[in-house]
This record gives sequence, C-alpha cells and structure tokens, in this order.
Amino acid sequence: MAAARLPLLRYISQESTGSINHDSEGHSSSADEDVDDVSFAFARDRASGELQLDLTVPPDQQAVPERPHFSTITGRPSLKTRLYCMWNNALHRQVFRPHFSEAPIWVLGQYYHDKDFEVTAAAMLVPPDDNSSEPLHMRAFNCDVYSRFFFPYRQGFPQINQSDYTTDIGWGCLFRAGQMMLAHALCVLKMTRDWRYIEPDRQLDTHRSILRLFDDQLAYHCPFSIHHLINHLVDDKVKPGDWLSPSQICRALTRAINERTDREDDLNGLRAVCTRDAEVVKSEIELEISLSGKPWCPVIIFIPLRLGIRDISPVYELILRSLFTTKQFIGFVGGRPRQSLYFIGCQGPDFLGLDPHICRTFVNMTEPRFPMESFHCVSPRKIPITSLDPTLSIAFLCQTREDLEAFYALPSDPNMHQQSPLYTVCARRDPRTLKSFVE
Repeated sequence: MAAARLPLLRYISQESTGSINHDSEGHSSSADEDVDDVSFAFARDRASGELQLDLTVPPDQQAVPERPHFSTITGRPSLKTRLYCMWNNALHRQVFRPHFSEAPIWVLGQYYHDKDFEVTAAAMLVPPDDNSSEPLHMRAFNCDVYSRFFFPYRQGFPQINQSDYTTDIGWGCLFRAGQMMLAHALCVLKMTRDWRYIEPDRQLDTHRSILRLFDDQLAYHCPFSIHHLINHLVDDKVKPGDWLSPSQICRALTRAINERTDREDDLNGLRAVCTRDAEVVKSEIELEISLSGKPWCPVIIFIPLRLGIRDISPVYELILRSLFTTKQFIGFVGGRPRQSLYFIGCQGPDFLGLDPHICRTFVNMTEPRFPMESFHCVSPRKIPITSLDPTLSIAFLCQTREDLEAFYALPSDPNMHQQSPLYTVCARRDPRTLKSFVE
C-alpha cells in the first residue's frame, strides 16, 4: 500500500512545481489543457467579513447575460460565452477551503471523528503523507470526498437536441446535482461504498464505465447525459436553458433509469421510484420491483419534499442530519433557488455539498483513456441549514430486501423525530388520491 498514491497528492505536488492551473473551486488542470483562466480582484466586505468579488464595474453594469451565446461557425463557445464562464467561476469562487471543527463528520453513512475513529478497510486505503499535519480521520475524509463523482458545468459539448446550447452554464446545476446523486448510487452498486479513487485504481474500467453513462451527448451509451434527461422532461415542457425543480430532476432520473434497465443490464438491474406528496407507497415499489421479472432487484427511491415556506423548519433539522448516518441514504439535491448542490454529508448544523457552479471544458468519453481528474472534487462546500431553500429531494438506495424494510422503518425511528417525519409509509394509495393523480 505504500506505493499507492491518491490523485489529490499528485495535485499538491504539481502545485508546488507551478505546473498546475487553479480554477474557482480549487480544482486543477495541467498547463497543457485547454482551460480558460482569468484573474479577478477580491475585496473584504466590512459588514460580513467575507471576500467579495470586485469587478471594478458600476453595479448597474454588472448584469449577467440571460443566455450564453455560441458560434455556429466554429462549433465552439463564442468569446462572449467563455467570458460568461469566467464570470461564473469567479462569482462562485471558493477562496479558502472550508474550516472543519472537531465535531464528528458524517458522509453518506460513514463516520469521521478523531476520538473514536476506526481504522476501517476504507481508511487503510489512505496513502501515507509525511508532509500532512492532518489527522488520519481527516485524511480519510478528504479521500472519501475526492472519490465521489463530481459533475460541474461543461462547455463545448455537442448541441442539445434542436437548440443552440453547447453549455449548461447558468441553468444546469440541478441536472448536475441529480447526476452526481445517481452516480454515487451506481458506484455503491458496482464498486461498494468502501471504494476509493486511489492510484493504482483496481477498478479503473468500472470507474470509467460509470462516467461514460453521463457523457454529455445524445448517444446510446450515455442514458443519463443532460441531453437525454431533457428529453425525459418533454411532458413537463422543459427546454434547454430552463431551470428545474428538485421533483422534476427526480422524475427525469426515474424515467431514465427504468428505461435503461428495460433495455440493457449495465445498471445491475436497478429500478427507480419517484414518490409524490412525501408518501411512500409499498405497493408501487413492489410493482416496480416485479417489472424486473425477478423476486428482487436494487431500487432507488426519490422523495421530493418541501420542509417549510421560506426556510427549512427547525423541526426537520435533526432528522435531515440523521439521514446521513443511515446506510441506505445517498444524499439530497437542493440548495437555494436556481443554485442547487448535491449534499453528501454534515458536520454540526452545516451541510457538506458538491457544488457544480464551476465550468469545465467538454471531455470526450468515447476515447479509451479519457482524463478523469475533472470528475472528482477536492473539497466540498459547507452551508448552514438556515441558508437552504425548503424545497429539496432526498434519495435512498436499497440493495437488499433488508435495506428496503429498514427504509420503511425510518419514519418510526425515535431518533428521526417521529412527531415530524420527512415522509410517511403506507401499504397502498387512497383510491380517491389515485383518481385525481390519473386525471
């Protein structure tokens, strides 16, 4: 294991030699990659103490273009679009790595804390770093975060359907958050939750095969591309450039998963159910499982929720954080209006999310050895629950019948605030409700 090297460590070594370009989130690319870069000045706001972007432009002239523009001659994003990308990266720039306290950290069912940290098989995969002063549990946490699949904005991909869009800058964040949530579920199914992105990657072929399912083009090998997901929302009258709601991305993912499983066997038989009205109906889940033609198949359950009027109600804070301690939970998508993230963990009152609001150039995944570094994130964002919009969607992956029964039992768990459950479980839907739904 001493020869194993985490890609993050290679990132640090390149940084020290100056052969690396930094982007807005602390991600990197080698100097020979086609990455647009720009420098902005930052000033510290006197009231909040936070760093603010200083564009040295009067406020009335700092409007963002409503739609990016594209060159129909060269097929590449125009200069205006690339400038828009730079502006976006600077706007969402995370200048410093978030500060993590000594409180316990939960990441999708795994626990990181210095006092009672267990050296599990996953922790043993963390390569030794003599230059790091961080304790083992934080290095294991960093490795876990870096191993999650990360899908940011992209520019320069093939046109989306009949539109002129070759980028999703400014409108595709919820698509990307949903893709990250599904990619994590496929990672757990195909490589287990303890898989870590460490060189040499012993599951490199599986790693690449999962990423190819999300390739940004309208092709059969990538059923979860933004191109295909938009097609699954035609009935919702969603067009390229439109913002989504968390419930819409869940419906699109549900349709895409079930359609793919009906045609191919590259999802381990996975099927999906999207609930409504925060009501989990056992008969609907069993019906979906029966469509596989087998006594059992893995199932993803998406639950769109609204947990308040303007902010998340305090009664839901504990239960939402408690979900990250469960085996079946695969995170939630949400954030702020028109600014969505994929949340993978929590520490105290803060949630940890992967933020897609930075831009990368299109990666052609049809190549046998396409680069994978831009599909992993060095550091998450920390966002307090008081800053989150109450509209979000949670999701659960049940790999076995026991997982499904444990999922059904969560609302009655005393640790989940039984008086205010996030969702309810019933055997079958009320016929009157079903009638109105069919209409």
